[in-house]
Amino acid sequence: VYADDVDILIESKENDSLLLANHGSRIDWMVGMFIGHLSELDKRQSRKCRVGFVCEALIQLMPLVGWYRKIICDDIFVWRSFEKDAPTIRKNISKFHLSQERRMLFLSPEGVVVDHGSKDMEYVQQCRDFCNSNGFK
Repeated sequence: VYADDVDILIESKENDSLLLANHGSRIDWMVGMFIGHLSELDKRQSRKCRVGFVCEALIQLMPLVGWYRKIICDDIFVWRSFEKDAPTIRKNISKFHLSQERRMLFLSPEGVVVDHGSKDMEYVQQCRDFCNSNGFK
């Protein structure tokens, strides 16, 4: 995980935060978890916090790692369908707000859509339509 401002990372750990991340390797999630659990960043005190990820839904079915991420870490798993994903995302975020537990939530958009199949392109179009209908260009 690269951040050119340690203050941003420390502030992200102090509050609930959503971090838009570049998904550059297969071990990004381990690095993110490591940062969340550090009590010191750049020789400065930092609070530990829970680290979560928005992940492709199939990951939750993987033995051990996927089960751990779903059951223990309570990551948000998406199926690439707004109809299926919206209630899951809302429920997960509400649960964390009620628990009053701090969490850094990593979102790596390019990590979800990995190819140019018809289903993926349909999802990309749904995302564009959603953004346009909500005033984002």
